[in-house]
Amino acid sequence: MKNLFIDMDNTAFDFTSQYLHYHYLYTGNRVIMGNEDYDFFESLGMTDENKYSYLRMEGFFETMPPMDNMVEVVNHIHHNTDFYIVFVSNAVVPEAPTGKIKCLESLFSWFHIEHNFISMGDKHLLAPGVIIDDNPYVLNNSKGHHYTIAFDHPWNRSIEVDARVYQWNDRIIDILNQIQEGK
Repeated sequence: MKNLFIDMDNTAFDFTSQYLHYHYLYTGNRVIMGNEDYDFFESLGMTDENKYSYLRMEGFFETMPPMDNMVEVVNHIHHNTDFYIVFVSNAVVPEAPTGKIKCLESLFSWFHIEHNFISMGDKHLLAPGVIIDDNPYVLNNSKGHHYTIAFDHPWNRSIEVDARVYQWNDRIIDILNQIQEGK
């Protein structure tokens, strides 16, 4: 299979739990997000001025926890594809790429920044392939250009996609095998 693009935040790695952990460390407020809390910045009372503050802290991205079973599934599938971890660059958080690269290198001995990492502004401009993402904008704008797999979250349930997954497991492997076999 050619070109498998996997989003990093809230798809491969649990950005939300990391953010909530940092919020607890610095405010003492433990927050449990409900299924309908689409905008957790707003749910936490974060403003445009301070919502990126945790992301700039040393270690935020380097220690972001992987989604359950993601490492095992990715180690299984990366051999048969042109595999890329993709994230949208953000000038507001210039520390993000370095932290994310360190995180990936700590988990995957085969990971090479020049071959497996894409930092860009607009994911729907990627070459045709398969994209696994949680972002409704990316999933919606990738239709027809990519085979779209939504990593399910409340904020993307209204978007029509080619497949939907709820966790990293054999279903992802089966979907990718079917795509490769042309089914």
